[in-house]
Amino acid sequence: MTALSRQELERISKQIREQLRRLHLKATEGKANSVAKLYSEAAEEVAKAFAEAAAAGEDGLTDAALREVIKVADRQIELIARKRDELINQSIDEGAQRGAALIELLQRGLAVGTDDLARLAVLGIAFDRENTRAAEAIRRKVYNDGLNLSKRLWRLNQRTRAGLNRLLVEGVQHGRAAVEQAKKLAAMDIGTPAFPKYLQRLEKAAREIAAGTGDRKRFEAILAAVRREVDKRKRGPLGMYGPTKRLVEELAKANAEGIDRAIREWLGRKARYNATVITRHETNEAFREARLRASEDKPWVIGIRWRLSRSHPREDECDDLATADQGLGPGVYPKGQYPKTPHPQCLCFPEEVIDYEYFERQRGDATKPGKRDIIKVDEFEPLGGGVSETFTGLVNGQKYVFKANSIPRGLSMSRSNLEAELLSERIFNLMGVKAPRTAYGRFDTGAGIQELLQMEFVEGEPLARVLQAPGNSVMVIARRLDQAQFRRMQVLDVLVGNGDRHNKNLLIDAKGGFIPIDHNLAFATDMVIQPGTRWQKNFLSEIPVDWSKNSLQHILHRNSIGEFISDDLGAFDQYYQAIAEVEQKLTDGVIDSLVAELPEALADSARRKELIRILRKRRDQLRSAFEEYERILRSNS
Repeated sequence: MTALSRQELERISKQIREQLRRLHLKATEGKANSVAKLYSEAAEEVAKAFAEAAAAGEDGLTDAALREVIKVADRQIELIARKRDELINQSIDEGAQRGAALIELLQRGLAVGTDDLARLAVLGIAFDRENTRAAEAIRRKVYNDGLNLSKRLWRLNQRTRAGLNRLLVEGVQHGRAAVEQAKKLAAMDIGTPAFPKYLQRLEKAAREIAAGTGDRKRFEAILAAVRREVDKRKRGPLGMYGPTKRLVEELAKANAEGIDRAIREWLGRKARYNATVITRHETNEAFREARLRASEDKPWVIGIRWRLSRSHPREDECDDLATADQGLGPGVYPKGQYPKTPHPQCLCFPEEVIDYEYFERQRGDATKPGKRDIIKVDEFEPLGGGVSETFTGLVNGQKYVFKANSIPRGLSMSRSNLEAELLSERIFNLMGVKAPRTAYGRFDTGAGIQELLQMEFVEGEPLARVLQAPGNSVMVIARRLDQAQFRRMQVLDVLVGNGDRHNKNLLIDAKGGFIPIDHNLAFATDMVIQPGTRWQKNFLSEIPVDWSKNSLQHILHRNSIGEFISDDLGAFDQYYQAIAEVEQKLTDGVIDSLVAELPEALADSARRKELIRILRKRRDQLRSAFEEYERILRSNS
């Protein structure tokens, strides 16, 4: 690998972080917009029910009809709550995913020497356990007001329901026309949150002036103070600056009818605004938390800097955090000691302080033994149960599986083929099929320094064992699975030529999902398998569509679930959808980048060229191979 200057490494890290941050903010704002839209749509439904109920009665809206409208409103509030909570939780998960992806992008980009996100090919990173922990930590987090996410959402629901009911009853009591009231309901966006004290004072003074009982000089003084306060508010399509500004200007006119209308508009916008604030804040918190967690075990991260947001409106506690010195420089904190977010909607963000010499050392002599960091492994012991030399051990208290760089027993192999484990894992996770994370390195096992493949330890039972449990059958298990996702995995097995996805190489987790493991026989060619052995060589330049040991059919039928679901002609669209995603994401540039990351200790120049050449060919043949297989099935049916 060519050495890069410190300036170039700094440029790459800056570009990667800025690209991921923009992507994150755009995605978060999209979710906030979706949440806001729920309130508008629900309000229109309630307004429609109100108008229809009023029109149906000869004497206007009766008490019975009002109760029915309130039931409609309650149903809409429940619908809002369910859909809103789904969107917020989805946004939190995605925020955590992006936070962890940013750290992996940085590591890969600085190691390979590029800031091209498409080439780095990790935006499809699997949602692993560490991301899940980060997301759950944010959901459980209790803020200064004593509320966590679920309690905060519950309180928002209660305020929304109470506010809407008050508005409906008020409309009937004051004898307002049904159509007029329906329009006001739609403008309300269903909700009546608390009215700030500074606006309450102005409202009271304005009503006194409207009634002819107020002090004009005192009113003007309050109005000036409120205008100064409003100017501090954040501008934006989902913010409160516009509605608050319009409210103040309407109050300035001291017109009773205008005051009522402006307050209703402000309250409705505030209800929607509260929900979008929660969406933004919790998603940003998940992004930060996952980013911080992912940084903790990275030797190239020296500390974490508190970066002020460019949109920081005025000086507050964030400025103190950005200048405090913990011995690492202004605003830089040791890993694990980064401060909590001081206020809602804080857009300040963590920034990793990077040891660029780490990557300079890696790039300067990355493949020679003795030149890379040595990782300590505790409780290192044999795992057994397979043909490879496999072990388990703890790194910083977390359990991993390890494979030795040795030829597996009982197979006609001429090399360890650990590069297949690394490359398969990258491709599977890129395409959204969770596979245990892998890395190759030097480890101190207590019995000397060894070069090993390190794999994430995952919880699950082999399909072979699950099928032995009472009440289980292939049909029962297959129906619990996400079959579209399973077919996506099958397409990837065909792509990498993995003919070894038997019942012991497919784990079933506690929720009934599946996890593909052991890719030691993927990418098997003449460089991997000894002469004279044919059936293990499944990574061929052409994808056979027949009933041989090397064929597409053999790979699809290799395990019990695959044999059960693969020939369902009514579900072949799921295969073609997965193939379309492969064609879109696994570009030539991405393939080149993924192969370039393989350690030279595992894949020399000739092996890399072979992997790139055949992987491109198999990608380009996937669609026609499945079409031919479907044609054969239909002709035989």
